[in-house]
Amino acid sequence: MTTLEFEPLSHTYHVGEDRVPSVTTIIRPLESYYRMGEKMLRPYAERGTAVHSLTEDYDHDLDYNPDNAPEELRGYLLAWVNFRNDFDFTPTHIEHRVLHERLWYAGTIDRVGFVRGQLSIVDIKTGAKLGPAVGVQLAAYQHALESNEEVTGRYAVQLADDGTYRVVGYDNPLDWDAFRGCLALHTWQETHRIQLADVRPRVIQQEAEESAWPQFARHGKGKV
Repeated sequence: MTTLEFEPLSHTYHVGEDRVPSVTTIIRPLESYYRMGEKMLRPYAERGTAVHSLTEDYDHDLDYNPDNAPEELRGYLLAWVNFRNDFDFTPTHIEHRVLHERLWYAGTIDRVGFVRGQLSIVDIKTGAKLGPAVGVQLAAYQHALESNEEVTGRYAVQLADDGTYRVVGYDNPLDWDAFRGCLALHTWQETHRIQLADVRPRVIQQEAEESAWPQFARHGKGKV
């Protein structure tokens, strides 16, 4: 059995001495079209990591005392609790690492569980915008996940600091094609030892993407 190892400091995956490219690294060319620079992104990434850690603590132990959470992060945790309650969502897998041995890429799925009766992949987001690359990311996870049941749903849950959340579903079949294209480009770069510059072109601002389920973007009334 192949053993996948994760090195958190460098955020890299390895099988033995072989490094395995991550999904987020592979799709970086897509994200460059709408993401801010790495320096500006760092504080938001750190907040996202902290929120992920809180939701993981809660999901592993429902008796977890939310009062122990930092005050500035409690709203995000309340939003996750509200989502779980509203959707009766119970994860079957938490922070689940996956490896696609044939295509040779790896990643970590935030949650796997049932959403509206569908076995689904759920990604937790804290950023202000959900770009189309999220669908590509989740398609890669879907194809790498080994399960006895068919995984048919791909969702992002966007948490806000006021206890509200937004659920966005991704079902574009081209998402998988886009990932395969990014993987081919990444492999080509690695083969020729080429690093493409991180060019972020000017993009016309489009209207914010609407949730497929706006009725679930609710305010939590309890305290966390």
